[in-house]
Amino acid sequence: SNIKTLLAKLAYHPLYGARPLKRLLELIIEKPISDLLINFSFNRIIIFSIFLNKKTFNINYSLKYL
Repeated sequence: SNIKTLLAKLAYHPLYGARPLKRLLELIIEKPISDLLINFSFNRIIIFSIFLNKKTFNINYSLKYL
């Protein structure tokens, strides 16, 4: 898929192979989602969707109350 191809291109390093992939995922997925979670109360269900849009990642979310 396009996401796999883009991640492979961004995370591959000739010396380290695919090891930088973990750090890349932390930067583009884990950190933004963590920041969003900090801003919401725990009485909500948060649904996240991650999209590739013209070679950028977009994280969308929707809120549902319990």
